[in-house]
Amino acid sequence: MERDGKCFFCNIIDGGLDFRGIRPEILLETRNHIVIPEAHNMLDETVYTLTIAKDHVKCMRDLPPEQIDEKKRIESLLRGKIFTLTGREVISFEHGADSAKSVDHAHTHYVGNDGFEREIEQKIFQEIFKKTFGATKPEGWSICLRSVRSEAYLYYRDTDGKEYTLLVPNDVQSQFIRNLLWKSSGEVGDFYQQCNWKNPTPEIVKKFFKNEQFTIDVLKGAITDKDKALFGL
Repeated sequence: MERDGKCFFCNIIDGGLDFRGIRPEILLETRNHIVIPEAHNMLDETVYTLTIAKDHVKCMRDLPPEQIDEKKRIESLLRGKIFTLTGREVISFEHGADSAKSVDHAHTHYVGNDGFEREIEQKIFQEIFKKTFGATKPEGWSICLRSVRSEAYLYYRDTDGKEYTLLVPNDVQSQFIRNLLWKSSGEVGDFYQQCNWKNPTPEIVKKFFKNEQFTIDVLKGAITDKDKALFGL
């Protein structure tokens, strides 16, 4: 497994602490990935996890096909488990390569909250797809993740399981979908001043901890060896 000594995701994978000085709860571990609660979950009573590649690569696109396939099986397991435990459908996304402008280590977000995904999708396609291609969202439009060679892309999977991989314009802001989640949940104010994980307010830090614990309470111990075997993990 490739590692980078300066990467806090690599440190977590090796059993160390994250950048907060905390050892995250590992909710699921497979041969090539781990699943942890999102430490910067801005959504109350919402299961929010990250699937992180064990190899230090910039984005999921750069993983070999078999590891991308394993990630998709993890996703199917998580979607079913989160729905069973909370009644919530899941959206997932990855800010690929330089579009993330944050952590250069492959990871995918999973958010179990189906109350506002249509609004989020509309904004995604208004601000990314339309800018890039001059068109509105086509039904079922997608391209193979490994065919995206641009340094900046956005992977998104909706609650119906439709996948979209969009080339991203250079002017798209960092943490684009997290910003949309923040706004769509009814929060007010500037996300980048109040909820940015790089420099959160004290109030948001408390919110992060509370919401991270919610995910742990729901999923810790819930994924069994039988579940893993069912999905070939």
